[in-house]
Amino acid sequence: LLAFGLPTKPAEEFSTARVLGLQLSRDEKGSVQWSRRDGLDLALPEKLTRRSLASWCGRLTGHVPVCGWLRTACSYLKRLVNPDQSWDEPLPSDVIAFCQELSQRIQCQGDPARVQWHANPQGDCTVYTDASDVAYGALLSVDGNVVEDRSWLRELGDKRHINVAELDAAIKGLNLAISWQFPRIRLVTDSKTVAAWLRDVLDNVRRVRTSGLYDVLVQRRLQIISDLVITTGVSVSVEWVASQDNPADALTRVPAT
Repeated sequence: LLAFGLPTKPAEEFSTARVLGLQLSRDEKGSVQWSRRDGLDLALPEKLTRRSLASWCGRLTGHVPVCGWLRTACSYLKRLVNPDQSWDEPLPSDVIAFCQELSQRIQCQGDPARVQWHANPQGDCTVYTDASDVAYGALLSVDGNVVEDRSWLRELGDKRHINVAELDAAIKGLNLAISWQFPRIRLVTDSKTVAAWLRDVLDNVRRVRTSGLYDVLVQRRLQIISDLVITTGVSVSVEWVASQDNPADALTRVPAT
């Protein structure tokens, strides 16, 4: 690089360097982990306005591939603010109370944004998905180590059946896993109904029979999943797990105040 007029900084030890804005370190087993960069202020702002709230939530969830329950909580918190409110006007008391609850939970439980750095491209890929009346969640794990999580708030007033929402979560989770280009994916859901539907569709066991108002919506989502698998050529297996054993469950919950 220097021969082409591109000087660089002196080489650093990878396991203690800062890469892509993330601080690296070794755990007690010698594995390299990432965390937020040193010196990043995560404290709750003294003056809470719409502007300072957006900035605080950005520091909590921006630029980190994993932050667990914190991602959904921050998205929900920003939704509580009236979009017509001035950016520099003090927030309502109920929103401030939620901010304080969130800040206290971070202090008590610790920052969830800290996981292993390396993801083995030939490792066992598992994507956990879940849905609630608040949000969808997807968590990607490689060889038992979380490498990325995502959450999406459901639209206000969304009254679609939970099975339809679980299928939407499965589609989002499958897209997340496919983006990592793993040849084999294990899709895990805590919905027995959705797990049975997906097995039937992906294994071509039998045609899924549904009825009622949501029949078309279910069939369309199952077709999307089938098309994704066929188009990408990825091998997908489906498993059911109880809700308490589904790590994506935390991504769909909002702390009570």
